[in-house]
Amino acid sequence: MPNNAAIDRFMLDSPQKAAIASPRPLVTLAVVALWAGVWNWHARHTVLVKAAGAAAVCVVLQFAAGITLATFALPPPAQVAHLTLASLLLGAVTTVGLVAWRWPQPPA
Repeated sequence: MPNNAAIDRFMLDSPQKAAIASPRPLVTLAVVALWAGVWNWHARHTVLVKAAGAAAVCVVLQFAAGITLATFALPPPAQVAHLTLASLLLGAVTTVGLVAWRWPQPPA
């Protein structure tokens, strides 16, 4: 059975696809808002700025990996990249949250 036929056989109907796809714009907007907030209010805190920037880069790379997965019938290297980037994104956002919560503001 070719890859496309196997994928089509297990595809979900459109309400399920919509439910799965709905968090994507929310996550993207949340990371962009996080980056903008850190950039505007914590620009002197280099760890926060770097972690927020890493989260934004991970979102862009996640888009690229997702498009590759959708276009080329789930190639294994793209699957690994997609999952790795998701883990890195979670780590970057967690770092921003912990640093903002626990570390004091650097001196002016």
